[in-house]
Amino acid sequence: MSYETIFTIFIIGIICFFINVPFGMVRSRFTSYSIMWFLSIHAPIPVAAILRRSAGFSFWYVFIFMIFGIAGQIIGKKIALKYFPPK
Repeated sequence: MSYETIFTIFIIGIICFFINVPFGMVRSRFTSYSIMWFLSIHAPIPVAAILRRSAGFSFWYVFIFMIFGIAGQIIGKKIALKYFPPK
């Protein structure tokens, strides 16, 4: 695996992370397993899939980008709870 490939994986992963941060912030406002909670988790997935496919990566790279997305959701929730506490 070349450095360019690793760099591309890293860049797409960072984009997936930052796309998921606001969705994690939104997700923290809804009750678990509601429709809006479900949508805030699954809405950024098509963006990650388009980025992955446009870069030419196969299905096996989904798991790497999923880790970045989950991390973005978790960090987004922590940011929302710290700086925008529920009323």
